[in-house]
Amino acid sequence: MKTAKLAIILFLMVGVVPALALIDDNPRNIHHTWQSDDTAHTIVVSWKASSEANGAIYYDTVPGDATPQSYRFFAEAVSHSADDINGVYHDAELTGLEPETVYYYICGSPETGFSEEQSFKTLSLVRDHVRFVVGGDSRTNPDLRDLVSTVMAQYGPEFVLFNGDFVNDGDEDDQWDDFFDQAEQLWVTPEGYVIPIVSAIGNHDGGSSNYGERLALPGNEEWYSLNFGSDIHIAVLNSESTVEGFDLQTEWLRADLEKHKEYTWKFVLLHRNILKNYHDVWLTGVNRWVAVLDEYDVDIVFSGHSHNYQRSAPVNWTLSRTEAQASYDEGILYLTSGAWGAPLYETVDGWWGEYTESSLHFTLIDMYTNGTLKLQAIDSTGEVFDKLVLNKDFPDENTVLAERLINLRQENEALDQSVDTLRDENEELTISAAELAQENEAAIQAQDQRIVELEDQVNTLGEDLETEQELVQILQSTVDGLEFQLDIPVETPSQSNPTFFLIVGLIAGGAVSMLILKKR
Repeated sequence: MKTAKLAIILFLMVGVVPALALIDDNPRNIHHTWQSDDTAHTIVVSWKASSEANGAIYYDTVPGDATPQSYRFFAEAVSHSADDINGVYHDAELTGLEPETVYYYICGSPETGFSEEQSFKTLSLVRDHVRFVVGGDSRTNPDLRDLVSTVMAQYGPEFVLFNGDFVNDGDEDDQWDDFFDQAEQLWVTPEGYVIPIVSAIGNHDGGSSNYGERLALPGNEEWYSLNFGSDIHIAVLNSESTVEGFDLQTEWLRADLEKHKEYTWKFVLLHRNILKNYHDVWLTGVNRWVAVLDEYDVDIVFSGHSHNYQRSAPVNWTLSRTEAQASYDEGILYLTSGAWGAPLYETVDGWWGEYTESSLHFTLIDMYTNGTLKLQAIDSTGEVFDKLVLNKDFPDENTVLAERLINLRQENEALDQSVDTLRDENEELTISAAELAQENEAAIQAQDQRIVELEDQVNTLGEDLETEQELVQILQSTVDGLEFQLDIPVETPSQSNPTFFLIVGLIAGGAVSMLILKKR
């Protein structure tokens, strides 16, 4: 009996343990990014699971009960993995979203289980204010990293520009898991919205496939750009590339900034700081990129790598490498913000420096449609230790209205030309349709005439048939009469009976003559 009970218990355990494993294997490392410039209508939800089962996201504009059937919308995820890292990674891009709208969702699969309900808010198309955070170099100390993250989230930014060095050793999967597990819990606004991340790769992030597999970014994911509205453009560079990669990036950067040169604000994000800080001047960046940055009037270059804070004076390397410019209208602001938890470095002073600080921090950026940018450096206690306000010189309202009127007139002229072209095309189509109608009418008439002719032929053939039938009847009657009068059987005549043929011929000839006279 005891043996039987033990067997039953073991059987149940074999069935229960895998089930529990599936329940515990819920999606983890949940975070948000973008893969499209249309940041008001799209977002990417990414997560990690141990199973290759097809992942999906279920979402709606109202909360559900964390079961798939309680949400109206559904999107499949793209699953991918690499041999040198653990787990399977899932990315689900949601498109066609409503701007400035809160969405609730769960992600996962029936095989691995589903996440708890999360939420996010899409960006606005028409806004007077956008808020984001800049920082990086979280690296080795989770407690300090999480402290900075907690303070950062209280400001409710719409996204984070992370300049690299998520972890200390990019080959260690556990370090990545720890970062994104904590970000899933802490990178949440006071309203409960997950804060998306836009990132550059750091020198400690490379080696394995972790960075590329875990982050769903635009383009080749090493260098790319994103727009936020019609006035903010951000180009992201890979400072950890190869010689060939640096050359390709230089060509790409020039083309990208040329394409977006009309944007009010142009930013660049990368890991290594170009100007001298704790690390020396980064000559690769200086020799390849600063001339392009100067040419296209980039406003701010965000970087990390040196674990401190450094706000430069206005620097234009094309004009001078020994002195700053008079204002930020004439030079670029190079901002090092690289102390999200990594060991702090000393600061250095020089002609290029405006303010330096060695403390854990992040940088808060507030931007307004009136051309104002407000920058605040905030430490791990929430204290603001540096701030700066930049203002774009916009033309007066009358000038703006005049330019808009000119643009509207040009658009109206273009529309008029389009209407004229459509009218010409319509006239041509109308003429073609009339010609086709005429050709069709002629064909119908010819067909009708042919039908009449065929009917006449049929009628004529019918009359001939009737004549033949009457002739047959006359001949049959004649034969029957002869048989009756002669009282002899009618047999097939032979050559020895010419009399019979003579009589039959005379009778038949008379019958045919009568029929012909009758028809006349």
